[in-house]
Amino acid sequence: MEKESVEEKETENISVSNEQESDKLVAVLAYLSLIGFIIAIVLNASKKEEDKKFGAFHLRQALGLLILGLAFLVVDAVIKTTLLAFSMSLASSLNFISFILSTLFLAFTFFGVWNAINGEEKKLPLVGHYFASLLKNTFE
Repeated sequence: MEKESVEEKETENISVSNEQESDKLVAVLAYLSLIGFIIAIVLNASKKEEDKKFGAFHLRQALGLLILGLAFLVVDAVIKTTLLAFSMSLASSLNFISFILSTLFLAFTFFGVWNAINGEEKKLPLVGHYFASLLKNTFE
């Protein structure tokens, strides 16, 4: 009897560990690329309702980053194209600002991946609370 109980507990621990690893995989994939994000959506959608929460949190944060990055690219292109018509030096001076914003975007991505690997549901600094409120029921 006792031997069966120990084996059942070990099996439960293994299955919990596999679920946690699957959740972490979904969360990390969400941040890595657009293709990784799509794969993470598919993997998270195949889970039961109660198992989706961790992956859904990181999917929302990653979607917010993707939207923010796309908006940044569009605004950057429009501003640089407009300024290029007036002055080459004015347009090239914006490259420094673009570099700073790109570095910040990369730091947000690393922060999200780090939290996903550690199994934490921490919002991204500065922008994470906006993503959480705007996308609150997405991926659930």
